[in-house]
Amino acid sequence: MFKRKFLVSYHFQNDNYKGVNNLTTEVFGFFPYPNLDKLRHEIYKHHVREEGQYYNIVFLSVSRVE
Repeated sequence: MFKRKFLVSYHFQNDNYKGVNNLTTEVFGFFPYPNLDKLRHEIYKHHVREEGQYYNIVFLSVSRVE
């Protein structure tokens, strides 16, 4: 596994705001797919939520960035 840079588009399924979020991050994965658990962790790190709330991430697209 290598650490690679990915651009991910997503939204939160049970969020009142249904806007699309974009994040470019580096995670480990087998080419060309990232480790989705690590990708979810990176996404949660970029969103401040009230403790105890759970948000289902809906992946819209994941692409590798050169």
